[in-house]
Amino acid sequence: MTKMIVIGDETTVTGMKLAGLKNCRRATEENVTDVVRNVPHDVDIIVISARLRNKARDALSKMKEKMVIEIPDEEGGGEDMVSRMIRDVIGFETS
Repeated sequence: MTKMIVIGDETTVTGMKLAGLKNCRRATEENVTDVVRNVPHDVDIIVISARLRNKARDALSKMKEKMVIEIPDEEGGGEDMVSRMIRDVIGFETS
């Protein structure tokens, strides 16, 4: 069975818990690297907010066997991130 963890700020984690997700970890810019390093080995998918992913890039890049999914947060990610994901999947920019 595939296991997933959500790493985000307080607002993101609260929203995910309200949606029924249980494996959520609250992180700040100061401790996100430690939170990422302590992800259990049996977790396959890491969902992380955009701002925190930028702070934990080095730690995440060492986790080659895990899928990392960036989600928008209060400071952005949203439309630009979705456009980038579509471009990466289909191979060209959409208008």
